[in-house]
Amino acid sequence: MNMHGIVPDEVSLASILSACANVQALKIGQQVHSLSVKNGLETSLYYGSSLIDMYSKCGVIEDARKAFYFMPHWSVVSVNALIAGFGYRNLEEAVNLLHEMQDIGLNPTEITFSILLDACSVPVKHWEGKSTA
Repeated sequence: MNMHGIVPDEVSLASILSACANVQALKIGQQVHSLSVKNGLETSLYYGSSLIDMYSKCGVIEDARKAFYFMPHWSVVSVNALIAGFGYRNLEEAVNLLHEMQDIGLNPTEITFSILLDACSVPVKHWEGKSTA
């Protein structure tokens, strides 16, 4: 695209971020993030959700959180992306985000609850080594 003078749009950048998330290509994802800032697309709802997902899947949850709170409007998709990021690292934070979602009038979907249920199946580090008796 760049070689042909085509400026990437929200959809193309979000697609690249999705690919980066799936293979945990953080460095490339960060380059795409920089390009989106340069092109003024960082606050778009669709792109922002992909950015949150990429940072979450690459294990950089604080950058995912920053991207989330930088967005001017949230959607169920963007909240779900951050809940998924927290879910495997901090279930309490994921549940708090669910409550925040409801407080602002967004209704959780089946996907929201599926993400949370999946997170419940991950062993919690502070439980390791404790007796179940």
